[in-house]
Amino acid sequence: NAAKYSSAESGIELSLAQTGTDVVITVTDHGHGIKEGETERIFDPYARLAGDKDRIEGLGLGLYICRTLARALGGTLTVKSTFGVGSSFKLTLPSQEGTPITEKGD
Repeated sequence: NAAKYSSAESGIELSLAQTGTDVVITVTDHGHGIKEGETERIFDPYARLAGDKDRIEGLGLGLYICRTLARALGGTLTVKSTFGVGSSFKLTLPSQEGTPITEKGD
């Protein structure tokens, strides 16, 4: 979605962190953002924002499916957005028995 709702020039940031026993993946875009009051609605099935329905393809199921899967795995999927600036989606999942994240070399 970050690539779909942002211009190619704006860039997308991806971060991975561990907080306690959770793994946190954050995807930040610099697209048009989401209006206040609509950030929770985008997680509803078949939800599409009014301005996007005609210009961006989709059914409005992606974020619903992602949040449902996150919850099934004991995690969360949240969004913070500023209209006209962009959005940050944060996926938090419990790590396997508190296993710390480590870098693996090739």
